[in-house]
Amino acid sequence: MQIGHSRRIAETIGDARRLHLLIYVCETGFEHRRQSHFWMVAAYEVDHGCTRATVTAQDWLRAAAWAPACRELRLTGIPAGEEQPTPLIAIVEDADEWDARFRNGLSRWFMEQPADRSWEVIPGLVVGYKAGRHADETLRELGTSVEELARLLSKGPAPSPTCPA
Repeated sequence: MQIGHSRRIAETIGDARRLHLLIYVCETGFEHRRQSHFWMVAAYEVDHGCTRATVTAQDWLRAAAWAPACRELRLTGIPAGEEQPTPLIAIVEDADEWDARFRNGLSRWFMEQPADRSWEVIPGLVVGYKAGRHADETLRELGTSVEELARLLSKGPAPSPTCPA
């Protein structure tokens, strides 16, 4: 949420389950070439114990998420014969931790999500993003998915011989 200017949260919806739904708006460009960008966002508060990660197929978001201490992992898990138009990339702080999580089923979960969604795992939060104006059903589905991801992350990866959990 640090991209663009004139950044604002246009709408918020919260509930007792620690799920927060919001519409985020920012602008890019200047004067007559300004463009507004709308995002539906679902954020779930959870102590997941994971290091930071951003999972997306969006090139610009990969660039924004990059930091010197991060590594880039390509997610796999597409059934044989199927091709994903844009690969999902994870920008992660701890490559061993996230590689273990992805190999133990999390990669498959991300690959089954709509390709136009992006995900962020930060201390205390799991966040899902989808570009677009407010759409009740889409925002509800995004909220359900971010809660599911939070549950999966809270379980942690299964121990593996090459990378202990």
